[in-house]
Amino acid sequence: LSRMNKNSIVLFQDSFLNENSKGPTVNDYIVGRISELKGDKICVEVLGAKEIDQFASVSVHLTPRQSRDVNDNKTRKTVWLTHEDIVGVLDFNVEGCDDLALLKNPHESVLLEVLHRRYTAGHGFTCLRNMVISIWKEPSSIKQEQVQNYVLWKNKTIANPELSPPPPHPFLVAESTFRTMLWSQSNQNILILGESGSGKTEIVRLLIHYFSETAKVSDQVKLNSDRIRYGQQLVERVTRSFSTAQTKASRFSTRIAKFLGFTYNQNGDLLGTSLKTFFLESSRITRFHKEESSFHIFYELLAACAEDSKLREQLGLQQQDCTPNRFSYLKNGAVKLLDSSYVKEFHNLVEAMKKLGFQEEERLGIFKSLIAILYFGEIKFSSKDKVLQIATIELFEKLVNLLEVDKSALIDAFTGSVVIISRERVKREYTEVQAYQMRDSFAELLYQRVVDCIIGCCNTATNGNLNNPDLLSIKIFDIFGFQSTTHNGFNELIMNYTNEKLEQLFLDANFNMIMKEYVGEDIEKPKIDFCSNTDIIDALDKDNCVFSTLNEIFQVSGTGQAFLTTLSQTMATSNVIEVVQLKSNSELNVQHTFDKVKYLVDDSFINQNRAVSYSLANDLFSLFSTSTLPFIKDLKPVNVESDSSDNQSHLLSRRRSSLTSTQIMAYRSSLTLLIAALKSASFHFIRTIKPSRLSYEDPDRSVILRQIRASGPLSSLVRVSQQVFLDKLPYIEVLDRYSLLLPKADYNFIYQALKQKEAAPFPMLCQTLLEGLGYKKRIDYHLGNRNVFFANGVLTLLQKFKYQRNKQILKIQCFTRMLLRKKNTYLYTQAIYLKRVTTIQSFVRTVCEKKRLRQFRHSKKEKHERERIEKMRIEIQENEKQRLELVRAEKIRIEQLQLEQLRLEQTRLKKIQEENERETLENIQKLRIQQEELLKKNQEELIRQKQVEEERLERIKIAEIEKL
Repeated sequence: LSRMNKNSIVLFQDSFLNENSKGPTVNDYIVGRISELKGDKICVEVLGAKEIDQFASVSVHLTPRQSRDVNDNKTRKTVWLTHEDIVGVLDFNVEGCDDLALLKNPHESVLLEVLHRRYTAGHGFTCLRNMVISIWKEPSSIKQEQVQNYVLWKNKTIANPELSPPPPHPFLVAESTFRTMLWSQSNQNILILGESGSGKTEIVRLLIHYFSETAKVSDQVKLNSDRIRYGQQLVERVTRSFSTAQTKASRFSTRIAKFLGFTYNQNGDLLGTSLKTFFLESSRITRFHKEESSFHIFYELLAACAEDSKLREQLGLQQQDCTPNRFSYLKNGAVKLLDSSYVKEFHNLVEAMKKLGFQEEERLGIFKSLIAILYFGEIKFSSKDKVLQIATIELFEKLVNLLEVDKSALIDAFTGSVVIISRERVKREYTEVQAYQMRDSFAELLYQRVVDCIIGCCNTATNGNLNNPDLLSIKIFDIFGFQSTTHNGFNELIMNYTNEKLEQLFLDANFNMIMKEYVGEDIEKPKIDFCSNTDIIDALDKDNCVFSTLNEIFQVSGTGQAFLTTLSQTMATSNVIEVVQLKSNSELNVQHTFDKVKYLVDDSFINQNRAVSYSLANDLFSLFSTSTLPFIKDLKPVNVESDSSDNQSHLLSRRRSSLTSTQIMAYRSSLTLLIAALKSASFHFIRTIKPSRLSYEDPDRSVILRQIRASGPLSSLVRVSQQVFLDKLPYIEVLDRYSLLLPKADYNFIYQALKQKEAAPFPMLCQTLLEGLGYKKRIDYHLGNRNVFFANGVLTLLQKFKYQRNKQILKIQCFTRMLLRKKNTYLYTQAIYLKRVTTIQSFVRTVCEKKRLRQFRHSKKEKHERERIEKMRIEIQENEKQRLELVRAEKIRIEQLQLEQLRLEQTRLKKIQEENERETLENIQKLRIQQEELLKKNQEELIRQKQVEEERLERIKIAEIEKL
């Protein structure tokens, strides 16, 4: 009862209800859901039979049902109870629901209950076969042991498939992607789909961390191995400041579409990392909602300038300038005060840039460009005598000093453009409105070029410019999520359209492609209903629909009301589009996959479709090429015809924008290239679910349920994983892997049939194999034209059986090798014993023979031997006498030599003693003479001093006499 709370499923006795109000029972108890708690009172809703089935399919605490009414009550019955009236609480085993494919009845209410309870129990990740579903609020610390657990598990399951996997985590997708890349030798893409604020950015950071920690840098790389291995983490830290902003849903919301790539050789060794971008929401520089903010880099830079006087001086700022309220581009946002967290983030950014090889001069150039962008918003214009002038001269001077360009040339760029008429260059003056539009366009384009330059430098530092088609790659696609705020406009429509296209790609990969494969293999398709978003995309980008109508209204300089009026006529029967025209405001309601979104349509909504004139922008960047600041000078102007760099994000749309006149047409072309890039590799998906509308709120079941319905829906995905046979293997591989599991007779039959090669009846052989193992056709497997499709879990069981059979084979082989080893050991021992006996016998025979010979020689030559010995003894005695005489003579000679040497030594010592005495006497005499001379000098000195003293006394007396 301690687990009881709101929405808990409880059991109570049927005596509290009358006969007409009773619902189906479990163990003769009524089943209900708690709808309200008031002190000791509990309000319970009686559940119907279908609802009980849904919960019973996942509940492990539910006892077997003894009786149940099959008819549901049409009207919901409620009853008030106390704690004593509750006899039991049903619960879900959230630990055992790691994979949603194992659910018996994947109804959306069951999925909601499972995900909600797993989330509240601290299990943020759930699997659906190879896909991970994340319902996650706060990032957790990553431990190195956690990364190694998934690597070790994958390595062990290759040899032992009986090991149970670790808990669901994005690391599983990362490791599976890497193994698939090595096995198939093909490129892989990881797509993370979900709403804004659902944790996609944190999932990307987890994946980057995993690939960085598990990477082995190739020996072919000449750059710093640590920079290559951890380069993507450093690049992600740099781009996070330049491409994320605060929104109502998340503080670090991604406002860019980018590919984070890891490049490998065929052996899986890391060669480099790369970053390629497709779209940057540069319009956030000049406008955003009051609940949101601009890119984080501006606030981090201003916060650092407020504390660092040296940096503030280098950027030409005052202390009062280091606040968002000082600049027009920032003051209307949600960030008003800059706390220490922004300073910390800035220091982390600078540290990452240093590790990536950014020099101090380059970093200073980047920071000056960012401050210059803020000063763009401070430039004001005024018209005097129909001549456009810059009103804020002092602020314009600061802008010129930051960019280090010619002042008059920059004024000309802001106030007009040069056009060629009849081969003559004529300056066309801007109106005040056009000047402000071009000012904002310049700011947005400058920020784009700064970001592109940073990305290019990062790719160079991490060896990311590898274009060898033989190399393998894993790319993580990170993009802004589905947008739904209180004030949705043109940018939100573009972003949601992008998410719809990605959702269509997801549905195509998980439904349509599977069905097409079934048709190609001549297998009957399962009947599974899923919600397609084709009607939503058609309502947006087909002819006479939203985008085409918006382009037409823009071409004729129409208003927002004209756009909605035209749209209401052309799409009056659409179930996706709803037009609401009021006097106060007009709305365009679009029923997206995730939710219904209201877009506020006014004249600015139409004007945001204006494509930037890149010829005018190139004039500005050509002016920057004359700057004395190296970083600004290197910002080359856009060349639509010749620039083919993949690292510039906006070029994908620019190539078309020179030929079109609207942002929508340019963006659709860019999106086409993006979808083509995604389809060029295999897919791996991670779905993220936002637990509540705002990050600080408690989990909201309605929010989770809405996303469950939008994700395919999720219940259809689960049914696909259950009913569709996703695991497949070619016929020859099935026979090669699992034919050993059959008895010997069946194995020999298959072996003989395989000798026919091309003429072998592969389908019949595979059917014989699988039926021999106890599997039924159409229930456990399907036979296609080229492949065998297995039901969920069958291939895993076959792999386990093969592992067990291999264990048995290994045991038999070990036992056989042991017997052979024992036999060989016995024979070897016998050979050694025989050799030893032969050696002993040979030795004994040799000893006996020697003894016999000695006896024979002793008896025959004994006399001769005695005579010889006597002669030798006499000779030895004579030789000894001679030796003694020689020794005596030598001793006498040595004694004489010693006496002679002693006499000579005594003579030498005597001479030395005499010389020493003579020298000593001479030295004593010299010392005596010196002492006498010194004494004489002292006496003379005393006499002289005495005379001087007497003279002094005499003079004193004379002086006293004279004084008297």
